[in-house]
Amino acid sequence: MPAHYLSEFVGGWDRAAFIMDLDGHFRISRLHDVLLDRLQALLPSKSVIPVVERCLGRVHIFRPTSSEQLSATLAYLPQYHAKNVQGMDLGMLAVHSIDSFYWLDRFRAEQLYSTSPLSIVSRNIFSILESLRSCHGFITILIHSGFVQPFQSNSTDQRATNHPVNTPDAYNQAGTFFAPQIFLAPLLSDIGYQSTARQWVAQLDGNPQSCIITSQIRDKGITMD
Repeated sequence: MPAHYLSEFVGGWDRAAFIMDLDGHFRISRLHDVLLDRLQALLPSKSVIPVVERCLGRVHIFRPTSSEQLSATLAYLPQYHAKNVQGMDLGMLAVHSIDSFYWLDRFRAEQLYSTSPLSIVSRNIFSILESLRSCHGFITILIHSGFVQPFQSNSTDQRATNHPVNTPDAYNQAGTFFAPQIFLAPLLSDIGYQSTARQWVAQLDGNPQSCIITSQIRDKGITMD
């Protein structure tokens, strides 16, 4: 969302967002409804639709169908960003779900009687993610389906690597915030997608501490506690 619209304070980062929709569950219509619900509480009614359209125009959705395609897509993001999102920084990269191709990769590895292709692919994906985050300083959200063990970063530094990013002064008097890599996994793996309430385990990359987040789906929005 923009930081301001005309004379009204909105409170966004004024940045682009890239979404890797590996499960095919992301719905732009749902995002439209969530934005509409949030902005109606912040802006005059005549300003809501223009801001919603502006926000949606900054969301870029990619749908790789294999780990190799995900790796190639991530590697190409800097060129895509330079060509299609000129003059705007990248604020967030979300991957849903980071383990979508686990069983396909495992099957291929077993066909080759080796586990090395599986580990090489996962290490390559995390290596590219860390490189992108280091260069561009965006927040990374990696959602884990909860059915298998998540891939692990192969960083030699076990501490979470937080990259400073310039943001509107309204959020931080110093004008910066940290761009962490966040892992999200459902607390219970058997919760269906139709459930209106869901609990998630959130953890920073390299940080052993985690917290529980509860999401509640309302008529036109989602609340997170």
